[in-house]
Amino acid sequence: MSGDSDSKQERVPYSLREEWKDIEPISVQDGPDSICPISYLEEFKDTMSYLRAVMKKREISERAYELVGDSIRIHPANYSAWLYRMDLFWALEKDVIEELDWISDIASENPKNYQLWHQRQQIIEALYKLGKIEEF
Repeated sequence: MSGDSDSKQERVPYSLREEWKDIEPISVQDGPDSICPISYLEEFKDTMSYLRAVMKKREISERAYELVGDSIRIHPANYSAWLYRMDLFWALEKDVIEELDWISDIASENPKNYQLWHQRQQIIEALYKLGKIEEF
C-alpha cells in the first residue's frame, strides 16, 4: 500500500508491515505530569512513531518517502514532515510533476495550509533557478 495512493484500501499499521520490522518506533510522550493528555488515534500514533524513527536515522529511501506522505495526509500542518519530504524528494530525484500533483491533492483538502504552499513554492523556485521553467 503506497503512502501516496488514492485508493481507499484498508490500512495496514506500520507495526504489522514486514518491511518495517527493522525500525524501532519512537512513540509520543506527553510526559508524566501532563494536565490534559492528548488522545491520539491509533493510525496517528503508529504512523508518527515510525516517522520519528526514520527521521532520527535520517533514512533516505522510497519507504521513508511513502511514510512521510502518509504522515502528511494524517497531519498536514507538520512542518518537520514537509521538510523531510523535501529532503527525500531531492535526494531520491522524484518526479516533479508527480510531486506537484500530490501537493495539489493535499491542497484540495487543506487550501489554507502554509506548509504545502511553501513546499510547492520551493519546488517551483528550484526549477526556475535550474532553468527548467521560464516563469511561474
